Order: sequence, then C-alpha cells, then structure tokens
Amino acid sequence: LNYTENYTKIKREDLFLVSKVGDCSGNAMGEKEAIEQVQNELELWNTTYMDMILIHWCIDNNDNAKQLSSDPTCHRYTSTFNATLCRQHTWKGLIELF
Repeated sequence: LNYTENYTKIKREDLFLVSKVGDCSGNAMGEKEAIEQVQNELELWNTTYMDMILIHWCIDNNDNAKQLSSDPTCHRYTSTFNATLCRQHTWKGLIELF
C-alpha cells in the first residue's frame, strides 16, 4: 500500500481490502491462529486495518487440511474436532482484533 499511496492518487480509505483466515494450504483455524493470520496480513499490506476478513472453511480431505491449531476443537480427523466450536473460536479471535 505504500507504493499505491506514494505513486498514485489513490488513498487507503478509497480501497476496500479483503483477506481470509484459515485455508487448505496450512493456515489453521482457531482464536489464536485467526489473530496471528490477520496481524500477518496487516504487516504484509502495511496497513492498520482490513475492511473484511473471511473465514475460509477448507473442505479438502488431503493432508494439508490437517493443520495443527492450538485449539483442539479445530483438530480435524480427531475425536476433539468440533466444527461449530472451531468456527466460534475463530470468530472470537476476529472480534478481539476489531
């Protein structure tokens, strides 16, 4: 975003930035993970806020979907997995950020 603001007339407030937490390529779900992923995106984009964060719920059944989360309710393919609680905990992390 520094490039955009420094070399164009487009201001940050004129952009609508969207990102996501959780995916099939290794980003785990859960409260702590959601916070970390958003903080990484903010740093990557050099901005202080995102306009929308999506929760990406991976339905892929390959090994990449077995992401390790600090939240046992988000451990797929285990007896502790609970999709509803995992989504709620991920959402709670996003609420804490904003």
